[in-house]
Amino acid sequence: MKRFVSMSVLLVLMMSLAACGGGDKSGSDPAADTAKPDTAANGSTAGNNENKSGQDDKDAAVDNTNGSEGSSSADEADPMDLSQYSVSDKPIEKEDDKSHILWKQGSVTLKATLGKPTAQERLETSQVVTSLSVEQNDRHIDIKLDPRPYSIPNAELSADESYLALSATYLETSTLVIVDLRNGTYTTLNQLLEKNGKTKLEVLQTFSWSPQSHVLAFSYGLISELSLGLYDADQQTLTFIGAAEGVPHYISTSYIMWGKEGQSVSFIAEYPSDQMKLYRFGLADPSKVNALKDLTREEFDKFRKFSNYIPELP
Repeated sequence: MKRFVSMSVLLVLMMSLAACGGGDKSGSDPAADTAKPDTAANGSTAGNNENKSGQDDKDAAVDNTNGSEGSSSADEADPMDLSQYSVSDKPIEKEDDKSHILWKQGSVTLKATLGKPTAQERLETSQVVTSLSVEQNDRHIDIKLDPRPYSIPNAELSADESYLALSATYLETSTLVIVDLRNGTYTTLNQLLEKNGKTKLEVLQTFSWSPQSHVLAFSYGLISELSLGLYDADQQTLTFIGAAEGVPHYISTSYIMWGKEGQSVSFIAEYPSDQMKLYRFGLADPSKVNALKDLTREEFDKFRKFSNYIPELP
């Protein structure tokens, strides 16, 4: 009997010890859990690294999904929503008649005096630009072009008023002049294009400054054979843009519009004949030009506010 009681007491003691051991273990679990984030962050165990890597993969997948959705929504934005395109809020004053051209925006004034051509010039035109100047505050810049152009059809000022681009036209050609208003110098984009092997130049009349930088988007080339390019006025570098898929060249270009953030360029060009289309490329990959929409005449007319022509369009 005594032996039985002794065995019973021993069994109770063992059970009590086991219970105490379980209690100590459960009491240590919270401390172990608390230490896990630091361990995982420090990468001290393979198991924790694998768990963290798996979670990072999941987070990356979410980020990529969100990025794709953002890109998709941007690509799918209605191209006829004109609010997505940049347009200057600085009013422009324009005057033009048979004797002069006057263009004002912000602190900049462009003046051109028109007069009779010489006997040699008279074979091609009834008027020439006898004087051309740009004024900004107290600075006066005389622009001398040889031969003398017949007219100055359009101009556009960069957003911060550091550069002015203007087109000077001849009988079947045009020159795109870039005026650096910070130092009073100017150059022609034609010269830079020719240095880069683009010698077939007849048309340089459609252009637009980025709202965020000193990059000018422009069209150039032969009549009915136009391409797009970018000119960084600060670096004096050119980027040539390929045509959209299935388009050998553009027959004409009418408007060039930048996105408000300066990260994309949209433009309206003709191809095939009599079909105006809206195209777009991004600065991240300017080699990819997308055709967004065929435009009806009514839709095309909605973009007139993006014109930089000095005479009012009919």
